Amino acid sequence: MARWSNNLTACINLCSLMLGLSILTVAITMHERPVSSCHKLLILPCARLGSVLAVVSLFGLLGSCCRSPFLLWIYLFFYIIVIFVMIVGIVLWAVITIKGSVRLDVGQEYRMAEFASWFKDHVFGMTDWSEIRQCMMDRDLCLMDSSVQHKFYSIPQLQHSCCKLPKWCLTDKNNASIPDCKTWKNEPDKMCYYCNACTGGFLQQLSQLWQKLFPGYVALFVLVMVVFVLGSRAFQQHKADHYQKVFYATKA
Repeated sequence: MARWSNNLTACINLCSLMLGLSILTVAITMHERPVSSCHKLLILPCARLGSVLAVVSLFGLLGSCCRSPFLLWIYLFFYIIVIFVMIVGIVLWAVITIKGSVRLDVGQEYRMAEFASWFKDHVFGMTDWSEIRQCMMDRDLCLMDSSVQHKFYSIPQLQHSCCKLPKWCLTDKNNASIPDCKTWKNEPDKMCYYCNACTGGFLQQLSQLWQKLFPGYVALFVLVMVVFVLGSRAFQQHKADHYQKVFYATKA
């Protein structure tokens, strides 16, 4: 059983190492070659994911092949951090769902105040909002066919949030005090891209996407736990073998 878990751990980490290097190669290629503003958004996440995956997999592969308890300990420590982060993600998903922020009503504007501060800080801490806005402008979001259905996002909702004059500007008598009413311009490169409603609509799309991807996230969490258990089994066996060798060496 120990040898089987060690060999399987080595195979899994070899595959994940190749995957991590492939993702890192894609990130480097996009960085070196001229790409669209939308593709630029993928460079940093791909570089981070590829680097972490490659480093962790390398520790696991070397620990399994060299039968090193120390390297496997570092490998398992990384996995403990990953498991903790994924559990936090599950808790945050529950918070978003319970608060009812995961809803999608075409024609509904979403104000920034509707979203929790930690959610906004986390999203815009990873990516500059100006880059996301530039991506939507380069793709001519406001000219896209709203009848086309996409699996992970809603074009009509984004168009309503980022292209049209917010409805409260038409109904609120004190609309002069509302920043979005002054920000909106009937120009292709302006529209409501700089409005808070556009930012709120984008955040709503992310929360809805998170809800759709959650089953896959849970499946990934189960897979991570299985790999962690296999690595723990290999670590325990190599640790026992190490102490056994030390015992016989001192006895001799």
